[in-house]
Amino acid sequence: MSKKIPAFERRKEERYMASEGAFAAIEKSSKAGQVINISKGGLCFKYIVDNKENRSLPEEYLSLVSMSSFVGALQYEIVGEYPVLNISPFSSMECRRCHVRFTNLDTRQKSDLAYYIHKNTVQSEDESVLKPRP
Repeated sequence: MSKKIPAFERRKEERYMASEGAFAAIEKSSKAGQVINISKGGLCFKYIVDNKENRSLPEEYLSLVSMSSFVGALQYEIVGEYPVLNISPFSSMECRRCHVRFTNLDTRQKSDLAYYIHKNTVQSEDESVLKPRP
């Protein structure tokens, strides 16, 4: 049996699987959807493409929303975005994943982000068993 060679990991922060009901939205855009995973350094979310999106507006800030918390006006940069295959062959909706890195967070935003992560995640991506966060 061959050993698996670990790939180079770019992330500096531990990434957590988001719980149901955790959402991200890019302001002045139709990019809004469910958070897939999140860390203190960035997140990944999936959204349904709106073909009527107004591309002339600048996408300035990202907001995080859930039933228990809200974090707004986070500066970010998109580090990756790609289409997601539809599960149903009968669906005409186009879905995409967006990978975001947070930039220029102040102390308050870092604290709010840590609280959001604590309240809206279920496990570390490195853990194999689903368990609540401490």
